[in-house]
Amino acid sequence: MPHLWFVPLLEWRYGFIDGFVAIGPLTCACTLYVSNESNDSRYRIFGILDLKLSAGGYSVLVEIEGQRGGMMKKIGLIGGTSWESTVTYYQLLNRLVNKELGGSHSAQCILYSVDFEDIETNVYANQWGKIADILVEAATSLEKAGADFIVICTNTLHKLVPEIESRINIPILHIAEATADAIEAAGIRKVGLLGTAPTMTQDFYKSRLIKRGLEVVIPEASDVITVDKIIFDELCHGIVKDESKQEYLRIITDMERSGAQGIILGCTEIDLLVKQDDIAVPVFDTTQIHASVAVQKALER
Repeated sequence: MPHLWFVPLLEWRYGFIDGFVAIGPLTCACTLYVSNESNDSRYRIFGILDLKLSAGGYSVLVEIEGQRGGMMKKIGLIGGTSWESTVTYYQLLNRLVNKELGGSHSAQCILYSVDFEDIETNVYANQWGKIADILVEAATSLEKAGADFIVICTNTLHKLVPEIESRINIPILHIAEATADAIEAAGIRKVGLLGTAPTMTQDFYKSRLIKRGLEVVIPEASDVITVDKIIFDELCHGIVKDESKQEYLRIITDMERSGAQGIILGCTEIDLLVKQDDIAVPVFDTTQIHASVAVQKALER
């Protein structure tokens, strides 16, 4: 909702108003900057509503909409898993914040980027305890750096959320819960799930969807191997092949035939390969969903 403020007109020249700097004429939409030792904020002015004389000089009543920059929550990102999708997260967070606040606003976020070689090696060796140690170090570092909540920029590593949460004092924004919210909002009850082999076959992800009353369809065993191999051997390295896309589309068609009313892109790299335009049923891009919910949380008051 817009707020009404009286802005002191103690100094007026070339857009400067006392401690406020206005870009553009006040009679049209412009951006208002508020700056002092403890605050650096930006607001959207919609127009002059009133002008009055006060003891300190002239004041103008303006209708503004926006948020104090200092009130934006800091997003702690655990990235590098892989860095290809971390780039997408960073772009989405900044674009979505700018869309909400306008001007030159961008997201306040802190990134801890892990070495994906360590993650991938331990996934294949089933050494989840070693991965947990890596992620706990990342999460505690982000908390110490001032993050208000954690976003893990991958689906698979949400397997370790309970272990990480037990070692930190700030919340983790769970990607499966955010995705379940989006599916429920779409009115869909049966969904196909694509992702790494652990995401598709283990309970840590599917169980959260099932608890929400959703039915989950996964590919046949041989196709689970295909989907997983394309993720790790190609997409995590930024390699996008048309033949791999065709394989994914074939697998998605099979899941549709099994009754899937929508498809979860349950790996943050899959959106490099498959888009909504490629598929007839609704696609739930977990990267987009997760980033959007993160921005909502960062901007909530």
